[in-house]
Amino acid sequence: MWQKVNTLCIAGITLWLGVVVDAAADEPMVAPLVDATNAKQASMMVESWLMAGQVPPLEQLQDKAVAVRGLVGACVTLRSSGIMVGRGDALRDDLNTTDEPMDLTVLMQRATIAAFESLQRSLLDADLRSVIEGRAIAAPPRLSIKDVAGRVNVDVQLAYNLEPIRLSPNDSPQRIYSRFAPDYHGLLAEDDHGRRAMIWPANALAENTSPTSQLVQLAARLDRPAQDARTLGLPNGPKLWRFEVYHLLPPVQGASFLQLVRGNIALQPLALNEQALMDMAQTMAAHLQQRFTANGQVRGTYHPSSGRYDPLLAEPNQALLAAYALTRYVHQQRQLRPDDRLLAEINRQAQDLAVRLEQSVEDGTLAPDPATCALIMLTAIDNPVAPRHTDVRDRMLQRLLELLRDDGSFHTSTAAEASPVNDSVQALAVAALSAAYAQTRRSDLVDPLRRALDRLWDQTRGNPNINALPWLAFAQERVGELLADDQTHIAQKKQRDATLGELVRMLLGQQVVDPPRVGPKDVIGGFELSTGPIDSPPNPNWTSAPLLCFLSIATRHPQISGHDELGWLLSAALSARFLRQLQFDRPGCFYVRSPQETVGGIRLALWDNRLTLDATAMSLLAVTDLQETLAQFR
Repeated sequence: MWQKVNTLCIAGITLWLGVVVDAAADEPMVAPLVDATNAKQASMMVESWLMAGQVPPLEQLQDKAVAVRGLVGACVTLRSSGIMVGRGDALRDDLNTTDEPMDLTVLMQRATIAAFESLQRSLLDADLRSVIEGRAIAAPPRLSIKDVAGRVNVDVQLAYNLEPIRLSPNDSPQRIYSRFAPDYHGLLAEDDHGRRAMIWPANALAENTSPTSQLVQLAARLDRPAQDARTLGLPNGPKLWRFEVYHLLPPVQGASFLQLVRGNIALQPLALNEQALMDMAQTMAAHLQQRFTANGQVRGTYHPSSGRYDPLLAEPNQALLAAYALTRYVHQQRQLRPDDRLLAEINRQAQDLAVRLEQSVEDGTLAPDPATCALIMLTAIDNPVAPRHTDVRDRMLQRLLELLRDDGSFHTSTAAEASPVNDSVQALAVAALSAAYAQTRRSDLVDPLRRALDRLWDQTRGNPNINALPWLAFAQERVGELLADDQTHIAQKKQRDATLGELVRMLLGQQVVDPPRVGPKDVIGGFELSTGPIDSPPNPNWTSAPLLCFLSIATRHPQISGHDELGWLLSAALSARFLRQLQFDRPGCFYVRSPQETVGGIRLALWDNRLTLDATAMSLLAVTDLQETLAQFR
């Protein structure tokens, strides 16, 4: 009996399920939202068409349809040796129907046709032809797209998440910059005549186009004057949207696809571990070392987008900062690798530069300003094979003392009318003076050092200069205990340590630790010192490096940290994570002329790819200081 009932029940359930299945079969399939997998599909399409040398007509692509929702447009960029040789894009016709399914294949076909037409025009350019062919002299214009396919890399961006940017006439002109994250968001404008203009984020990064220039370019592409960029997004101006992209490309021909965010692989928003810090420092040191020329000079700011140095040679103080950063790095690494020949060569280059510039100061060809004297001194003092250059230290020390006035201020020269230096140079000079005193214990340095340190504290009270903070902490670390020789100075040291601790706590309140409301997570760990509207994307930059340096030094001292060392260490390692996000690696060199001169450098900002000596040198100093702090607590 029960067996019969069970059989009937099962049959009934099966019948009911069959009805449901049949009903579901009649429902139209819902297209999925566009995602990174679709970007990979799109890239593979373009690569196959590139190898074939042509884009198939639509009738041949009907069985390859890929329906997706949320797709706004596509951009195909073709590059050879970092140089753009072709570009094309395509948008969906109706921007109000992005939730409707669209065939990705059709969109990619349109964008790729435009890119191939652009590439074909490039093949007629003798200079670009020579790059693509790898020849020193351009050949006659006979090549087809298929002929050069092996030397061309595909770079695909798929646009999604289109959001309007609407501004009020009462908004300040700067308000628009709080509505998009440069080089993460693309921009799309449309005028009353239906004309459209776009800024694709990866292309803006590759061309190093500033946010202001992006807006000006949008206006120009709508045939409007530059001043009309101020009307974008306003009720009486062109409509404006921001969008995000899936940006995929292979770093080299035939490699697997990588997804990039603002030109780099997005790191997990976590503090860096010791191995990651070691790798980061090593690549920064290698980058700085390759800036040294055969005759001991140092190259200036490198522009990866154009493959040139401008200026060709760095200012002496920038070169000396790089030399000092390398010296500190070598000093630390020699404890782990005492016989490493590369470290010895790096140290030799740094010390040779310091000696050469010291001789230039002595013979009068280089002005003995406080920053120059201080950096030469510090490089000599931290030389891991000291006392080879103690004579250099002593001569520069004497020069530095000559620039010190009775009130404790350093001046730009010994002339009576010379002006006092700014806070950051005062701090640098005090740091060098403190390092000399800590190394020599010369009693005649006590009074000048105290006067200079007091002056520095007076200058930085209430409104400290970012670039002064690491040198102030450096000086306090080297001589704090040495100068606390009576009750008055002991109390003074306690008060100053407490002040440094409060500065760190204030600084940590400015660190980006949570995912932002707008924009990507690549900003996590950076210090955002300017306050914008609550919905604006954070915009930290390389100045997080001196702040990390300051934080790392302060963490080593319980009298400063108040025994918050663990929390401060985690904050410091998270800050290093942000600097690592600023650092060029191989995947980020997709548009770079010379990866050798780029990898390891620290960009000025996530949207500014220029490589200055200051940014990389201070970042190397910061990571070196953090490693020393971690070693203390190991």
